[in-house]
Amino acid sequence: PNRANVSIAVPGFQNRFQTLHLDAYCNECGNCAQFCPWNGKPYKDKITVFSLAQDFDNSSNPGFLVEDCRVRVRLNNQSWVLNIDSDGQFNNVPPELNDMCRIISHVHQHHHYLLGRVEV
Repeated sequence: PNRANVSIAVPGFQNRFQTLHLDAYCNECGNCAQFCPWNGKPYKDKITVFSLAQDFDNSSNPGFLVEDCRVRVRLNNQSWVLNIDSDGQFNNVPPELNDMCRIISHVHQHHHYLLGRVEV
């Protein structure tokens, strides 16, 4: 419904289109929650792609921040720091992060432009 939420096709899911929330483009107006055809609030409930460490730190949203070969991940109020290689592959993924890491890998490999830095 707006530039802060995008749906991308990710293989391996029952619903192959996964909606991602782009933190850098969101002003938390709540419009996406009003007009969302599904239950929930995309700006709070969907996986958030963070562009800045300070935004990741100041949020409780499930999501991730790619910092070179490190990925900071938050899910269910728990946080992890994982290593990702240049091909977008992880080693030693905790089982509870399998789906999240599948999405992160796909974004890293096919939609890397979503991971770009933004100005503060």
